[in-house]
Amino acid sequence: MSPKKDWVTETINSNTVVIFSKTYCPYCKMAKE
Repeated sequence: MSPKKDWVTETINSNTVVIFSKTYCPYCKMAKE
């Protein structure tokens, strides 16, 4: 696997909740709060 894919997989597996978002997305901002 690529290092980026390994990082994403490891991050998802080691956390209960993970949000990958854009700073300009209003829906992402609401989900983080």
